[in-house]
Amino acid sequence: MSGLSIEIPGLATLIDALPQLKAALEKSQPIKPLGVREAAEFLDIGTQEVYRLAGARLLPGIKVGNGWKFDPRDLSDWVRFSALVGRQITVDELRNFQEKDKTPAATGVKKGL
Repeated sequence: MSGLSIEIPGLATLIDALPQLKAALEKSQPIKPLGVREAAEFLDIGTQEVYRLAGARLLPGIKVGNGWKFDPRDLSDWVRFSALVGRQITVDELRNFQEKDKTPAATGVKKGL
C-alpha cells in the first residue's frame, strides 16, 4: 500500500504564517510588572540602586504606594538605548528613543489598532 496524501487547501500558507501568529500571540499576552527586587535582578544591580535610579527618573517605573513597578520591556529598552548613548539615559530620553524606534516592544501598543 502506498503512502496516503491528503491535500488541504491553504495548509501551506497557514504553516508559513505560524511564526508570525506565535509572535503576535506572545505580544498580546499581558506583561507582569516587576517589583524592585525583580528589576534589580533583571539589571544585575542592587535594590538600593534601583530605588535611587527610579527616584531620580533615570529608570523607567511607576511608584505604587511605598514600592515601585517596572515594565521589563522598558527596562530592556533602557539598557539598549543607554548602551547606544554610552551613559544612563533619563526616562524622558527613553520615551524619545522609543517614539523614534516605534517597535511594538518599545511602545507596548500595536500600531494601527
